[in-house]
Amino acid sequence: MKRASQKSLDAKITIGASDPDLLFKSEIPSYDRWQALLQYKQAFLHGETEDPRHYPFMNQEVAASWIRSRNLGVNPDLVATHPNLTPEKLANLLDQNRLLIDITNAITDSSKNLLFACGYLFYLFDKTGVVLLNEGDWTKFTPLFTDRNSRMGIVADENSEGTTAHELCIRLKRPVQLLGPEHYCAAFHNIIASAAPIKDENGEVQAALVLLSPPLQSPLGEDALKNLTVHSFALATFMAASIETKLHLTKTSNDLCLANEKIEMLDSHLKMTTDNFIAVQNTLSATMEFIEEGIVAIDRTGKIIFVNRDSMRILKLRPEDIGKRNIREFLNRDSSLMTLVKNGENIAIEEPIAVGGDRQLPFLVNIRPIINQFTNELNVAVLKFISVEKTTTQINSRSGNLAGHTFTDIITESEEFRKTIYKRMKQAEAERRKSGPIGGQVSDDYLDSLSRPRQP
Repeated sequence: MKRASQKSLDAKITIGASDPDLLFKSEIPSYDRWQALLQYKQAFLHGETEDPRHYPFMNQEVAASWIRSRNLGVNPDLVATHPNLTPEKLANLLDQNRLLIDITNAITDSSKNLLFACGYLFYLFDKTGVVLLNEGDWTKFTPLFTDRNSRMGIVADENSEGTTAHELCIRLKRPVQLLGPEHYCAAFHNIIASAAPIKDENGEVQAALVLLSPPLQSPLGEDALKNLTVHSFALATFMAASIETKLHLTKTSNDLCLANEKIEMLDSHLKMTTDNFIAVQNTLSATMEFIEEGIVAIDRTGKIIFVNRDSMRILKLRPEDIGKRNIREFLNRDSSLMTLVKNGENIAIEEPIAVGGDRQLPFLVNIRPIINQFTNELNVAVLKFISVEKTTTQINSRSGNLAGHTFTDIITESEEFRKTIYKRMKQAEAERRKSGPIGGQVSDDYLDSLSRPRQP
């Protein structure tokens, strides 16, 4: 019997290999394909063939998954052989996928009743094959599921359950539909599974949505089978696309809200910084008004951007001239001031400044550059104008003053100082008398005055 079966399979392989049209039909659901897949599956599970990829009607990805499942030691007569997640791990996983689960419930809510009335089961798997959400009545399905009741937290990856629609969907990153015999586990031999991926914003699969058809109790006609597979496949794909779109929109909306909050925070900081800057500027402007020298701030081109009251008087400027006039207008053609400013020189020079018409007066100009710490370029230069004539007058005034006290006034302030001076002068006078008269003599009356205490 086994040999006859193998010959029949070999014949089908030969026909398939010589009939390209038959290979093209490997993805099309039909009664013939369903029956052929049942036969291939039995032959593969009973070891009658090692490689099912050459079978006609056989999907190459499904065949490769059969081989992996057998190599992994998956028991085709059992379902989800791995233990469920612990309650703690499941709670953490559900929290991580809360947004996905909530959106899935919202999207599928309107169609659930119709799906359940038709006997469908609905599933949401995470990318590792763990059940995040399940809906539907398992009582109509094989008794293998009744003890589990398809609870959330079941691990149903390829290592545990073999070839499934959701596993291939996640692996291939595209919608997948498996006919009953294509599942590795025998429990799904009469169920059609349609799975569609839900991808994140980077195009990576983060979940799979699955619709399981009710168990087929008897073979369906060609039209009925095609309608069933096409409609369920389209519905699963549409719902997954809707969930994915809603998920992206929600995340984008959340990101926009977060960005808006950050913008509002930055705006608040900017307003505070602006207020502080205005306060500093007002304080600086008020301080400048008390400085008796002319203060001018210019940019790198020489444009006047700030002047105090004395500068306005010196340069004959009006308030509306600030930002419109240039310091070059007040300099000689051969002036080196702007060259020094552009070079960032911190220096004082004497410069003739135009103070009205063709009239020029010499000024001592102090240049203080302000360099941008990031670009190392000049931002602003502050100039201080001091009239040379005014400076000269002040110096002459100070040099012509007379002292209001004498040396005698200073030394007679201290009794100890007076006594010391008296003692030294007496010694000097004694020496002078021994050696003879040389130069002037110190008056005895003066020496006596030093020896006497000063009257208050």
